[in-house]
Formats: sequence, structure tokens, C-alpha cells
Amino acid sequence: MSIVDVASGLSLKRWTVLLGGAVLACVLSACASRPSFVSSPLPPPETPGSAEELPLLPGDLIKVTYFPTTQTVDGVYRIVAEDRLRVDVVDHPQLSREHVLVLPDGSVSLPEAGQVKAAGLTIAELEAQLVARLKASFIRNPRVTVSVEEGDARARSLVTQRADSGNTELNVFQVADSGLLSLPFIKPVDARRPLDQVRTEIVREYAQVFGAKIVVTVNLRQRSARYVHVLGEVTRPGNVEYRAPFNPLMAIGTAGGFLPTAEQSKVVLVRYGADGKDAQWMLDIEKGLVRADQSEASIALRPGDVLFVPKTGVSLANDAIDQYVRRMIPLPANIGVGVTVR
Repeated sequence: MSIVDVASGLSLKRWTVLLGGAVLACVLSACASRPSFVSSPLPPPETPGSAEELPLLPGDLIKVTYFPTTQTVDGVYRIVAEDRLRVDVVDHPQLSREHVLVLPDGSVSLPEAGQVKAAGLTIAELEAQLVARLKASFIRNPRVTVSVEEGDARARSLVTQRADSGNTELNVFQVADSGLLSLPFIKPVDARRPLDQVRTEIVREYAQVFGAKIVVTVNLRQRSARYVHVLGEVTRPGNVEYRAPFNPLMAIGTAGGFLPTAEQSKVVLVRYGADGKDAQWMLDIEKGLVRADQSEASIALRPGDVLFVPKTGVSLANDAIDQYVRRMIPLPANIGVGVTVR
């Protein structure tokens, strides 16, 4: 009787079947550990490489500063909502009014003239409209003078924003979880783009609302932390903080480097798009380490990328032997089983 039969109490035939099953499980495990589909070609080289080119993310803080200007649209002042006007009707003081508020719908209300649309008109255009309305109300030869007592209150509220006594900056805005940036008097801006693109849209939106009454500057106040996720056979798997520019070698190094069981030639990069769909690439990091080929090891990563470092075939075989042989078959301590995978 063989040593194996004596030690395990199993027939040689049953032992052979179990060992064969263990090796088969090892091979299947090795196959299952490899991604079945990988995108091609490799990620494009124009991937953002500087912090300024990265898309903004929820939690980022944007500082928007508003400055007054004496310029007017088309060289003339155009009335807007919340302006306060003075209207004088010569020889008819009972029809004159001070502090006439331009309502949010852009209209003003005056005796004998009724509700008159004022927003968007020049002073001369509003005067002409009021004269026509008063003539229709049988006021003979009305002469109307309109002047602006207080310009756009909204613009004034923007240019007077300052840090309050609690050191809270009133003109600093946070990108919401939805990716939108909400600012006063304009529609929400989709901030999931590089800062330059977001800045251009904000300036354009304010120009449409206020014309040339204010100048707007947009700057990054604080960027929230960004991470690359490194999983698998590295010393410290988990999240590593992104620092532009960042490549797979940097990320793996930040995670403590490869374990001896790592398959360095089959590292998988997973990247998720804005639509939630992912793309995958298999990177041969070993080329960059032993053959000075940096084409794959130096690919620019993006925040949110996932790097998965699988085990080598030998490591998977040893795991299978441990799971299917040593733990299922009570071999004595002085008897071992090994499998070499070439």
C-alpha cells in the first residue's frame, strides 16, 4: 500500500480523481480570473493630463466674482426688472411718480397710462410709449421725462457680495451631487466639464441677463479629492488619491507596489463614462518595468478609473491546491502536493 493510501485512507484511484479535479479547478479558476472582453485600442493619448483640464466633480467649490461696469448695451441704457424709475409729466404733477419699480415681469404701472412694458426699452422708447398712452387717455400734448433712480437691483446685489462676519464667502458656490452649479439669476450650469468650458458658459449666461453692466470672473476655489481604485494583487488595495498627471505605475506604486503573486502583464483598466457604461483595457505593465516600454505603463489615468491586478497562473494553481486538496483531503503534515504550471 502506498504512503498516500496509508496516510489518507483513500484508494489511489480516488486520489487520482481528486487531484485531477483540483488541477482542473485550478485551470478553470485561472481562466475565470481573466476578463473575457477588453476594449481596443488603448485609451487615447489626449486624456487630460493637468488638473485644469479635468472635469469638475460634485463637491468642487467655484468662486464667482462680479464687478460693476459703466458700459451699456448698444451704447444706451436699457431698462431691466427691479430698476427704480422717476417719471415726470410736465404740467401734470398729479401724474408724476418717484420710485417706480420695474416689476419682475418687466412692467410698470402709472396713472392714466396703466400697465406698460418697460424692460428691454431705452429711456427714450419708454418715454414715447408713455406719451402715446397719455394721449389715448385724453391728456393734451403730454411731455414725459423718465430717469433711472436706481439701476438693476440684481446687479447691485451681485457686485456688493462680500465675505460675511463668519468668514463665509458669499460668492463661492459648490457643484451639487447632480453635477449642476446653481448661480444667482441664471439657469443652472452643467459643471461636469473642464473649468474653461464652465467659465465660458457662465460668462455668456450673465451677459444675456445683464448685458455689459457687470464683469464676471470664474475661478476654482477648491477641488474635492479625486481617487483611482487599485484592486487585486497589490500591497494596499483600495483608493489612492489622484494627482495629475497620474499613470498606472504611479497608482500601483502608491498602493504599495505589486505582490509577488501579481500578474504584471495582464493588469485591467476599467473606465466609466458619463453614461455609466464602462470600457476595459488590458495593460502590460511588465513591459514598462523590465523592457523599458512605457507605452502602456504611462497611460494617463482619470479620476474614478479602476485598476485590477490579477494573480499569476501559479498563484491560482496554489490556491486551488490549497482549497481542493489540502482542505478536503486530510494529508499528514509531512506529505505535500505541488503542481507546476508552465
